[in-house]
Amino acid sequence: MIKKSFCYQLVLVLLLNSIVTYGQAELVGKEIHDIPVGESQNPGEKIYVHTDKNFYLSGEIVWFKIYCLDNTNRPSTTSKIVYVEIMDRNNKPVLQAKLALDSNGGNGSFYLPLTLSSDHYTLRAYTNWMKNAGSGSFFEKPISIVNTTRAPQAKNIQASPKFYIDFFPEGGQLVEGIEGRVAFRIAGNNGMGSDARGILVDNTGDTILQFAPYRFGIGQFIFTPAVGKSYKAVILLPGGNFFEQPLPLAEKYGYVMNVTNEDGDRLKIKLNARVQATQNGETLLLLLHSRNGSGVSRQQDIIYGSESVIYIDRSQLSEGINYITLFNKDQQPVCERLVFARTAHVITAEMNIDKAVYKTRQAVDLSISIPQTTDAVANCSISVFQADSLQDMNGMNMPAYLSLFSELKGTVESPAYYFSNEPGVEKATDNLLLTHGWRRFRGTAESGNAKTAIRFMPEYNGHIITGRVVNITTGRAVAEAECSLTVPSSPFGFYVSRSDSIGVVKFEVKNYYGPGDIIAQVDAPNKNNYRVDFYSPFADEPSYSILPSFTLSAKFEDILLQKSIAMQAQNIYKGDSIRRFSLPQLHNNYPFYGQPEVSYLLDDYKRFTTMEEVLREYVTPINVTLRDTKLYLSIFDEVTREVYHDNILVLLDGVPLADYNKIITYDPLKVKKLDVVPRRYVYQSRYFSGIASFETYDGKFDGFQLDTALVAVDYEGLQLQREFYSPQYDLGSTKERIPDLRTTLYWQPQLVAERSKITMTRFYTSDQKGKFILVLEGISKKGEPVFATRSFVVE
Repeated sequence: MIKKSFCYQLVLVLLLNSIVTYGQAELVGKEIHDIPVGESQNPGEKIYVHTDKNFYLSGEIVWFKIYCLDNTNRPSTTSKIVYVEIMDRNNKPVLQAKLALDSNGGNGSFYLPLTLSSDHYTLRAYTNWMKNAGSGSFFEKPISIVNTTRAPQAKNIQASPKFYIDFFPEGGQLVEGIEGRVAFRIAGNNGMGSDARGILVDNTGDTILQFAPYRFGIGQFIFTPAVGKSYKAVILLPGGNFFEQPLPLAEKYGYVMNVTNEDGDRLKIKLNARVQATQNGETLLLLLHSRNGSGVSRQQDIIYGSESVIYIDRSQLSEGINYITLFNKDQQPVCERLVFARTAHVITAEMNIDKAVYKTRQAVDLSISIPQTTDAVANCSISVFQADSLQDMNGMNMPAYLSLFSELKGTVESPAYYFSNEPGVEKATDNLLLTHGWRRFRGTAESGNAKTAIRFMPEYNGHIITGRVVNITTGRAVAEAECSLTVPSSPFGFYVSRSDSIGVVKFEVKNYYGPGDIIAQVDAPNKNNYRVDFYSPFADEPSYSILPSFTLSAKFEDILLQKSIAMQAQNIYKGDSIRRFSLPQLHNNYPFYGQPEVSYLLDDYKRFTTMEEVLREYVTPINVTLRDTKLYLSIFDEVTREVYHDNILVLLDGVPLADYNKIITYDPLKVKKLDVVPRRYVYQSRYFSGIASFETYDGKFDGFQLDTALVAVDYEGLQLQREFYSPQYDLGSTKERIPDLRTTLYWQPQLVAERSKITMTRFYTSDQKGKFILVLEGISKKGEPVFATRSFVVE
């Protein structure tokens, strides 16, 4: 009996109606039980990013829309924060941002500084929850950036290009004495596949076979590893050079699975095993499953030394990537294979424009609708940009990514090819799955059956700021320390938390946007002995993409000159227009304690020169008393008729003062507002006898002289929304003499398309002439990808 928890780990399974052959006898597979599979207890997420284009100049703006989806490609409700980075080829981030997510995703922008070098870069995006699965689950796409304001940096030129080859045994391993398939990829140091050929030789020098790639440096060969022998590949390079690479060692014992297409209508799965055991066979579990399907499972018997064959009708495959996973008698995965079924559920939106040819500075009326046959509401983004020979339309779009590339690792060369109708596409796709979807199981410790700790929690409500409480004297982590974090602003953010057993403390921060400071402190009598070191929220794992070498031909000189002039003109003449940011509308502008019971705007009263006079004259809930030549605060609760002298929370721009009586020495002319909560107040794990919150005019804490233990740390919040500049020309303004050299005419990341409803929008052409492309991408509420493109000309 398979445990239910094990079934949840399978995520998604389909029943295999199969016939297994043992030698000359045919046995029908015995069904053990049906396994209902529901939603995973650990919901998965995937990201897709639509950028306005793929080629940029330093000084331009990268506009992007984030689609955060679950396993069924529907909008995810798990994470509310997404992290976006642009990384160079050395895996160093050059730009980073944190963005807010809602049911429609998120959108943002990067201004490309003039310090960037001309090169290919990787744009990647992920959530905190996705970091648990590693960088292989992140969204990544290459973009090209050229800096036309400075000469290219000199690069070391290799005397001869370097090549490498990787081997991928089908299912995960080779086993001595059992025929197996080995996929391979040969590539140069530019990351592009090579047509180099190879020879497989054994450790005695005998030639076993020759092999060559099929497409993009990817291919496969079949052979049977002999017992006790090792193998290496000799790769013959163009020009007569060669290099050698050992083949993965064949295991003495293990399982081998081979999957092929049979007559195009069904899959043929061959199973072999060589196991050190006294019995002649064992019961295996073979599952066909996908990320967005559900079904049942069956057990099958296998006899060691005999080949078992299973046939599966391709109609049982789910659209997109399917996993064929083999589990041994101990319920450990021992082999896995990916197969692909093209998706048919793609919504082709209708984009209609009023003309095919336009003049400069002329209005373009665009209508967008979803076909009548589709009952859906789609969240979309649309970009309109100038097309030229530098813009790389590489074929990576929403339908292609969701159905195929989101499940694969590594850089895929020419992704559009795998969705074409060219001869041999199915064979090339199978090679791609063997190399880019390969993983090897090595027992319980690395299998899906092993329990792994979740290091990164999903950010359900807001950004999680993580730090470590350290004892300054000993340098050791401090466990179970009460801490507080303040984000000085208006309204300010005040959060409390407690460090765990290893000193890690986490604060869930909401509505913190833009650059600023955060102030954290350990709430203890000897807090000068402690500090909080903050961790970067961005992933520290390198990118899995291999960027090709960057070269620019002299034939692009004129195009780059025109683009450079356009970029500089926009920054000079429209600098203010392209640097406008806005805060999102917040539904709750109150601090953590909500609407205060008593609030004082100090400008409504006589302005006194000391805080003591202010509190004595008209702040009735607060009393100032003199004891032992010192002034003390107390709060009067008129409901319970009690006076609280201790454990009062006094905040200055949201920063709690350890010695709250020092607020009496603060300059009252800096204070704009005072809120008082004259009641006992419980906030998460903390308890206060009352709250007195002082807010200055600029909302930025400057009371460090009141508490010398406080330290402000630079910490950027969520990215502010940059306004897309799009001029609205009328009959008079078309004669404006200021040049309009925009190459991205329109960007709308929040567009809703509905069935039986036409969405109208208008934008204007610029002074740029040539061909322009419209690209619409999106996702419906049912998880169906949306894609459409068309073009027009400006004369």
